[in-house]
Amino acid sequence: MRCLTKKAEELLCEILNHRLENGKCDVSYWKDTFEVLSASEGMILRSLFKELIEADMISVGWGDNYPYILMLLGKGISYFDEIKREEENRNMNSYVNNFYGNENNVQLQQGGVNSTQIISNDGFEYEQVKEIIEIIRKYDAVLDTEFGESADDLRESCNTLDKAIKENRGKEVIKGIVKYIRDLSVNAAGGIIAARVIEIISKMTG
Repeated sequence: MRCLTKKAEELLCEILNHRLENGKCDVSYWKDTFEVLSASEGMILRSLFKELIEADMISVGWGDNYPYILMLLGKGISYFDEIKREEENRNMNSYVNNFYGNENNVQLQQGGVNSTQIISNDGFEYEQVKEIIEIIRKYDAVLDTEFGESADDLRESCNTLDKAIKENRGKEVIKGIVKYIRDLSVNAAGGIIAARVIEIISKMTG
């Protein structure tokens, strides 16, 4: 299951909550929503729609600056149920391990027979991903100045990225979040922090 940013999850929830009796999305609601947004607000909302599209949650046809065709896909309909199921499974399979003294080269077994902890060694540049997180958090005080209304999205994405690494969510999930952070940085139009983040990501992607 791909991990969405908090804002994208909120948008998906809004789409799910604004459906007609036949189950189809209420495009008139979204037409009215986009009509009252400023240019910058519309750009941010479009970026969140883009995140859902890339995650195969929705299908969109744009016209007159609003989604005149909007369809929920299977992943979008089941997303929150899957998140809840994963949380229940984690709670079911959680164990507390107490170690006393120094432990070296410890391997933890999880969940039953023939199950071992996965130690990531897939060649993905996790250190550079961690560097992105460190930079964003180090300069948190100036994010609002540089990223404007996207600053909170950047902070949420940073936290989601950190959580994905700690939970070993897999490099494809992490790549998706990194790509979204890159898009936010590109839209920041030449700020020092954004430029540094883009530089690191460019090295990762070659």
